[in-house]
Amino acid sequence: MFRPTTASTSRVRQLLGREFPLMLLLIVTLSIVAHGQVLYGSTYWHRQRSKGAAVTGVTVSARNVGTGAVRDTTTDDNGNYQLSSLQPGVYK
Repeated sequence: MFRPTTASTSRVRQLLGREFPLMLLLIVTLSIVAHGQVLYGSTYWHRQRSKGAAVTGVTVSARNVGTGAVRDTTTDDNGNYQLSSLQPGVYK
């Protein structure tokens, strides 16, 4: 059976006293960073005709193939549109 010696016990106490607070700080920091990750994404596009004129007032839809969820938006005066709060997946 293993019997800890005074030297090995003091070495463990020394490591725990010095490195444990750093490891705890690292774990807490990483958990905060991981909590801040975003589950949803967005896309921003510009639509224009072949002659370069902006396509305005057009409804644009994105359907998630996996869930069937549909997001709609309309192009602005410059032909720009944005779809936000999109879950990860394949869209058509």
